[in-house]
Amino acid sequence: MDIFNYDNRDLKILNLLEENFYVQEKYLIDVLKVSAKTIQNEIKDLNRAFQNSAYIKKENLKYTLYIVKLEEYLLLKKKIYERYFNFDSNKVRLVYIFKKLAELHEPYIIDELAYEMTVSRGTLVSDIKKLKGVLKEYNIKISGKTNNGIKLSGTEKDIRFYILENIYNYVYKEDIFDMDDHRMIDSLAESHNIEKQGLYEFFRYLTISLDRFANGFFIDLSDSRYDELKEEYTNKFIEDVCEYIFKRYNIELDENEKKFIAISYATMRLPSSIKILTDNIKSVEEYKLLNEILANIYYEYSLDIDVSTIKEEFIYHLYFMIKRLKYGVRYTNNMKEVIIDRYPISFKIAKTAGKIISGMYSYDISIDEICYLAVYFETFISNIGNDRTIKVLLITNASKAYRNLMVQELRSVTRDNVDVDSITESESNGDLNDYDLIISTIKKEFNTDSMVVYQNAILDMDYIKKEINLVRYIGKMNIPQIRGMESLILSTITDETFFILDKNQTYEENLSKMIDGLYDLALVDEEFEEIIREREKKSSMMFTHSIAFPHTTNKNSDSIKIAVGVAEEGFLDNENLRLVFLAALPENSENSTALVRTYDELISIIREENVIEDISKLKSYDDLVSYFINKTNLYR
Repeated sequence: MDIFNYDNRDLKILNLLEENFYVQEKYLIDVLKVSAKTIQNEIKDLNRAFQNSAYIKKENLKYTLYIVKLEEYLLLKKKIYERYFNFDSNKVRLVYIFKKLAELHEPYIIDELAYEMTVSRGTLVSDIKKLKGVLKEYNIKISGKTNNGIKLSGTEKDIRFYILENIYNYVYKEDIFDMDDHRMIDSLAESHNIEKQGLYEFFRYLTISLDRFANGFFIDLSDSRYDELKEEYTNKFIEDVCEYIFKRYNIELDENEKKFIAISYATMRLPSSIKILTDNIKSVEEYKLLNEILANIYYEYSLDIDVSTIKEEFIYHLYFMIKRLKYGVRYTNNMKEVIIDRYPISFKIAKTAGKIISGMYSYDISIDEICYLAVYFETFISNIGNDRTIKVLLITNASKAYRNLMVQELRSVTRDNVDVDSITESESNGDLNDYDLIISTIKKEFNTDSMVVYQNAILDMDYIKKEINLVRYIGKMNIPQIRGMESLILSTITDETFFILDKNQTYEENLSKMIDGLYDLALVDEEFEEIIREREKKSSMMFTHSIAFPHTTNKNSDSIKIAVGVAEEGFLDNENLRLVFLAALPENSENSTALVRTYDELISIIREENVIEDISKLKSYDDLVSYFINKTNLYR
C-alpha cells in the first residue's frame, strides 16, 4: 500500500531531522506509520537526491542529517516539495485517478481524464494498470473499456475503507466541520461518557459517511453480522450526533450509515469496551477460541504455552481482531518485516493460530494481523522456563576480595532468578550435583553430573551467559564441551542415532527405519511410532520443504532424544526432502523449553540453504560434529 500513502514522507523525514540532532528509527516508524524497510528506502533515495549537498547517516538505529551546502540543500528540498503538487509524481497520479473515479456514478472516458491531468494516454493507461494491482486487496476493480469509459467496481464499504486507510488526508484536505460542530459533538461525547481519545477516528468515519451519503453513494450493512453494531454503547451518542447533523445540514443519515459510523468505536480498544468485555470474559467466543488455539499448538508443536500472565490481554486482542475482520477494517503493522525476521518460530505458530481463526470464522487474516499475534506468542515463548532458578557455582583460588568481585560480576550480567555461590578448590571435593552450572578457574575433574565451564581468572561473561541460557533450556544434559558448541540437537544425537536414509524408499519407510533404530536402542516406547503416525495424519510434520520434524512424547526417557536422518538425493516420494530430525520428548517432565531451543536451531539451519545441502551429504556423526566445529557459525 506504500504507493497510496499520499503524505509527503520525504519532507516529514527532513523536517524531523532538521529539528533534532538525531531521530530514532522507531520514532520515524511510529510517526510515519510505515515499516523500517520503507524508512530505509526513503533515506536511501534522499541521500541519492542530495548528492554532495547533504547526507543522512544511520548509526545504532538513529538517523542524523548533515548539511554540507545549505543553498543547494534548500533548492533540492524545494523541488521535493513541488513534486507532490503536480502530476509528474506517480503517487499523485494514482491517488487522483482513484479519487476521481470514486466521485463519479458514471464511467469516465480515459482520454478526458488524461486531458484533465495533462498526461499522455499511455502514461495514464500504465498508471491504471498499476492501480488495478493495488486495489486487489480491497476487492475493488477498475472495470470498463478505455474507449467507452472506466469506473470503480466494488462495494461502497470497501471503497470507503480504502479511502480511510490510504488516502483520507488527500481526499479531505480540509475539515468539513467548523468550530461550532466540533464543540457540539465534543459536548455530546462528554454527556454520554464517550472516550475523547476515540473522537479522532469517529470524525473520520463521520466525515466520509456524510460526504459519500450526500453525494448519492449509499452503503449496505443490512447483513446480520452488522446488527450488533446497533447494540454498541456509543449508539445513543451516534443517534444524537446524527440528529444534530440533520437539524444543521438537513442530511438525514439512515441506519446503514449509523452502523458504519459505529464501526469506528466498535473496533477500538477503549476503556469502556474493555470493561464490557471484562465483565463477560468467560462467555465471549474468543475465550473458547484461545483454548482451541492453545490445544492445536500443543498438538502440532508439542509446546505447552502458559498464557496466564496476560490471558485477558490476549483475549482482548483476539476480540478486537475478530471485530476488525468481521467489519472489514484492515490493521497495518509497520513492524511486520522485523517481526518475521526476528521471531520466526512465533510467526510460524501465529500462522497456525491464523488458520484456526480462519476455519472458525471464515475470514482471511492478513500478514499484518498474523504478525501482531506473533508478538504475543513471542512473549509466551520467551517466558517458558524463565521462572526456574538456575544455581551457579564459582570455583576459584583467587583472593576473597577478587572472588567477591567475580561473584558480583556474574550476578550483574545474569537474570534475577540466577543464584551464584563461590568456593575454593579445597572445598570442591564433595557432591556438587545441586548446582546446574559450575564455573571453574581450576583445571581439574569434579565429582558432578552438572555442566562444568572452565575459565581464566578474567571471566568471559558473554560465553557464560550463553551457557546459563543453555542450562535454562535443557537442564543437566551431556553437552559437548567444545567452546561454541551449545547445540541441543548435536548434544542429543549419537553415532547410533545418525541415519543415512535410502533414496529408493519413501519418507514413511525411511521414518520407520529411524524409529525401529531408536526402539532397538530402547530409547523410545512401543507406542511411539503409532502416535507419530496418528499425528502425521492430522498435522504435517514437515518443518519446511527440505526438513521434516516428526516428534511426540516418549515414556522411555526423562530427557529429549533426537535422531537425524540425511538424504542427499531426497526420497522416492519427495526429492526435495533432505533432513529428518526425529524427536522423542519426555512424557512426565517439562519439555517445552527444550522444544523451543530445538525450533530455534532448526530455524538457524533453514536460513542458509547451503547448510541443509552440506548436512545432507555427511556420512557419519563424527562428520556432523566436525562440520559444525569447522564450517559453520550456527552455534558460536
